[in-house]
Amino acid sequence: VSTFKLYSWELAFILSMLEVRNSRELVMLRKISIVTALSSTLWAGILSPVGFA
Repeated sequence: VSTFKLYSWELAFILSMLEVRNSRELVMLRKISIVTALSSTLWAGILSPVGFA
């Protein structure tokens, strides 16, 4: 009986962790990826004109 209760608790815990991961972590990772891409593009775009100057 205690094993069944533990398993039920474990499933609820896993579902709540997946919900947090989907709602917060993935959104933050997407924002970080966008900022990194924009920063890299800006850096590459500035280096070319400075090299010709």
